[in-house]
Amino acid sequence: MLRGGTPKEAASTRRHSANRRVYYIGALCVAIAVAAACLSVGLLRRDQLREQMRNTRDLSVALAEQTARSIQAVDLIVQDTRTLSLARGAADAEQFKRQMATAGVHDYLVERLRSLPQASSIAILDNTGTIVNFTRT
Repeated sequence: MLRGGTPKEAASTRRHSANRRVYYIGALCVAIAVAAACLSVGLLRRDQLREQMRNTRDLSVALAEQTARSIQAVDLIVQDTRTLSLARGAADAEQFKRQMATAGVHDYLVERLRSLPQASSIAILDNTGTIVNFTRT
């Protein structure tokens, strides 16, 4: 006689054993597929982060260069205006105010403003911070 009972019980045990093996193999396949998907997502995320960091770095360099050019243009206007004020030879603050508050200086500032698309106005201030001349009228 067979161990485990009748031939019918032995066949049933083998069938259950085969079903269990199929179940384990299927579960293993699903686990492998999930692990592969997680790995793929992680690798894609890493690559995307690297690419975005590189793009951000490139953009920041371009922005820094553009800002430097803008500041340089503004600095040139400031230096020109300083040269104009020194050439007029103001001896004191009141004389500086009178010389810099003229329509000619205003026109000079408006002309310089046209070469600065990034600026909306130019002002000349005295030693107390009061506006002496301004490109907006």
